[in-house]
Amino acid sequence: MLDKGKPDVDAFISMEGQSAKEVAEVLSRRKAKKVVVAMDALAPTLEGIENGWITATVCAKAVHHGLHEPSLIADLYLNKLSS
Repeated sequence: MLDKGKPDVDAFISMEGQSAKEVAEVLSRRKAKKVVVAMDALAPTLEGIENGWITATVCAKAVHHGLHEPSLIADLYLNKLSS
């Protein structure tokens, strides 16, 4: 995705708890700094934040799953941060 001549990728948003770690590892190996937003507070996600390869994470109480995350993601998309 990063080198196939496709449009520039500004950010990666993980919609579950595991993939942000994988994305961060690939970006780290390629020395490609991008915004990575994770879901959940798993140990690898927190390590990625501490190491600077994961920008942020969205955590929720289990009772709220599915209520607030979609609106937060829409807000992040509609109100893009400056690069």
